[in-house]
Amino acid sequence: MNWRRRLALFAPLFVPSTALAPAVSAEGAVLPRPTCVLVEGAADQSGNTTYDIKLSGFTPNKYVEVASKKQKISISGTTSEAGDFSHTGVPYGNYVAVAYKDLKKPETTKPLKCSKPKQEKGKGKDKKGDINKEATVTAVALNLIAKTVVVEEGKVRLAVVGPEVTINTSTAGKVTYSFDVRVDPPSGGSGTTTVTFNEPGSKTERPGAPGVTAGCATPGQVIDYTGKVEITSGPSKGMLDEKKGQITCE
Repeated sequence: MNWRRRLALFAPLFVPSTALAPAVSAEGAVLPRPTCVLVEGAADQSGNTTYDIKLSGFTPNKYVEVASKKQKISISGTTSEAGDFSHTGVPYGNYVAVAYKDLKKPETTKPLKCSKPKQEKGKGKDKKGDINKEATVTAVALNLIAKTVVVEEGKVRLAVVGPEVTINTSTAGKVTYSFDVRVDPPSGGSGTTTVTFNEPGSKTERPGAPGVTAGCATPGQVIDYTGKVEITSGPSKGMLDEKKGQITCE
């Protein structure tokens, strides 16, 4: 899976909301037309407004991604039985959504633009000023989460390895970092993302979910994997962490 290629699908941010056709239930009934909405959510610990993403009318139990090119954010998950999906605590911005027939093939190459409320003047800043400055990173840690997933009982099993990144800062601001995960048999994924700190502290996130996959040929097969995360801008540029490990196919 190549996250750079997948995020490229989100390049046309301003497309008609009619890009996605109405979903159809298992019984053949036409579901409501897909919608994606950005709504005001709860305030963070510093009292700054965060926003929630809400999807509805999508095909039930399907993989979806929501991304913001400017914010460098990619969120993924699976729709509910009702065709809904939601994610909380994102920054204000332009977002688009794409539904997938499977993990690799989107239902359409035209993303659905998410509607958003008008942002009040002054929101998006912390008590010390503009949060778009570069934060100072004091520590960065990478954890590789590996698991076996059954795609089709008795036929297809996959080993999935995904990065979990923890960043600590001594100042408020933005932190941009790159991540790269490789598995053997050969497969890999990489990308760059930005996280915002409204105040000094620690944040943990999972970029590029669900992760890199490798096919399990036989039970007991051992798959090696490696990962790397590196700060790519600001006063802490070049700070990195690397990990490696193995997973045994069940």
